[in-house]
Amino acid sequence: MKKKKNILSLLLCLVLAAGMFAVSAGNVRADTQSAYIERNGVVTDSGMETLDGMAQSMQAAYGVSVYFLNREGQEVDSIVDVTDHFIEEKQLTGGYVIFAISDTQWYITSSKGLEPLITSEQKELLWNAYDEGSTYYDGIYNYLEQTEKLFVDNLTPAGAGQTDAQTNAQTGEQGDAQTNVQTGEQSNAQTPAQMIPEERQLPRLVDDADLLSDSEEQELLAKLDEISERQQMDVAVVTVDSLEGKTPEAYADDFYDYNGYGMGEGDDGVLLLVAMGSRDWQLSTYGYGITAFPDKSREYIERKVVSRLSEAEYYQAFDNFATASDKMISAAKAGKPFAGYFMPTTTDFMAGGLLGVILGAIVSLISAVRTKRTFKTVRKQNTAFAYLSGGSDLRIHTDHFRSKNVTKEPIHDDRDSGSSSSSYRSSSTTHTSSSGRTHGGYGGKF
Repeated sequence: MKKKKNILSLLLCLVLAAGMFAVSAGNVRADTQSAYIERNGVVTDSGMETLDGMAQSMQAAYGVSVYFLNREGQEVDSIVDVTDHFIEEKQLTGGYVIFAISDTQWYITSSKGLEPLITSEQKELLWNAYDEGSTYYDGIYNYLEQTEKLFVDNLTPAGAGQTDAQTNAQTGEQGDAQTNVQTGEQSNAQTPAQMIPEERQLPRLVDDADLLSDSEEQELLAKLDEISERQQMDVAVVTVDSLEGKTPEAYADDFYDYNGYGMGEGDDGVLLLVAMGSRDWQLSTYGYGITAFPDKSREYIERKVVSRLSEAEYYQAFDNFATASDKMISAAKAGKPFAGYFMPTTTDFMAGGLLGVILGAIVSLISAVRTKRTFKTVRKQNTAFAYLSGGSDLRIHTDHFRSKNVTKEPIHDDRDSGSSSSSYRSSSTTHTSSSGRTHGGYGGKF
């Protein structure tokens, strides 16, 4: 009996030892893995295994560690500070991409060598991929999948035996971006800003969606060219069938930048993009175009241009855009950038006034004739009392004005805050394109 107890005790010890070894091994894996997906109790064990496997595969293939930090439900002042602390804590020296979220913020950053690849446009795509997930697992899975697609399209896989992120992807130094990112020969690699041509490469009308007839294209291009040359600011129209996986804003900005649109030292201009496949329209402004097309101009453009697009009146929409652009540029140059309406001109006032006088005279004449006819039964009397009808009660009333107390409050109009282009420019929302340049603009569906 005693011998059996000893055997059972020995077996129990072996089981406990095996369990401790497994836990220890798991802890070592969690501490040493270079791809780290933060769980925070929102993903199951099997789900975590799948996500970690995806991240580890990318690290092994491309030498880049992919992280996801979840701080939802925690008090966070700045998600950027959280990310910076994570980088310092992990002492990250190799290539990495980090996606961090809190209750109110999201933030994506990468190692310095990957900055030409993880652009603001790509960050938006990664966020959108995550946001489309109906659960945390789906969102993280979409983020990892989109990141892997980005790597497949742009990074060179590691060679045989080079699976350690610390030795394969030291992309923290500036020169290593040329090694990892497929931009051709190392000595010929260009940054996005260097890829912007100095001269315009395409006409101011590009109708790839074939919305216009040949005659309409000729007439519209002539109008766009005349306005652009006179205003010294490119006014362009571009139609496409597909956005090729980009957002409307990114497509419009890239088309503007990488095809050399813009005139003068500031590359001033405005470009209207229409994507038929997704029914998107987008305005991209640059240089002085940001001043001439402030956020307040959106409603005006929608009324003049987008309403026509919705009715498939494409030529009229683009012609209206050209006319509206001409008026808005002129207003901005006159020190009165668009404020949501256009004041009537002197000619408008004169024409309206003359028409009002003529119509008023006609109405007055008709009224006088009708009134005269109703007085034909009245006969002239010697005294005023003769006009009183029987039973009339005439009394005298006197009103006494005692005092006056009027309070005046100033009425503020934001149009009076300043008319110069520099002060008004702040009313235009701006963003950074993939080339690193600052664009303005807005868009929507039609």
